[in-house]
Amino acid sequence: GKWFSSKVDCVSKALTRHNKGAFNEDKEFLSQIGELNLKKNTIEWNKMIVKRCHTHPLKDEDVFLSNWLSIHLINAEMFEEASKFLKSQEMYIHQFKLNGIENGTFAMVTFIKLFKNASVDHSAISIADNRGTASPMISVISSIRNFLCA
Repeated sequence: GKWFSSKVDCVSKALTRHNKGAFNEDKEFLSQIGELNLKKNTIEWNKMIVKRCHTHPLKDEDVFLSNWLSIHLINAEMFEEASKFLKSQEMYIHQFKLNGIENGTFAMVTFIKLFKNASVDHSAISIADNRGTASPMISVISSIRNFLCA
């Protein structure tokens, strides 16, 4: 996975393998290119998974929506969609139905940690209330409490 993803690039929708001798085999430069390709491919391939999820019926929707969609949204750098989904009743219903309240809440907190650690300018992303003052973790925990106590 990671090795392959760092060695190929998508040019006009075709995979192209990098030629080792193309850059005089400067190991540092090749390493940087590999890291950039890995990041770009990770984003693009996760976007493809999210798009497929939205356009094709899923065999086991509860499992995908509760355990995987958040990860793919975050890895695709679709932060606005990820924040909306992580605070949605749809997410809570899928999580609690599949994993129970305790494990479902733990899974959502884990997704928020992943979201928080993703390379994103948090000032541009508003996962918090309209005031924009709460942290992503507090905002989601508050949303879970409101959902459970409603």
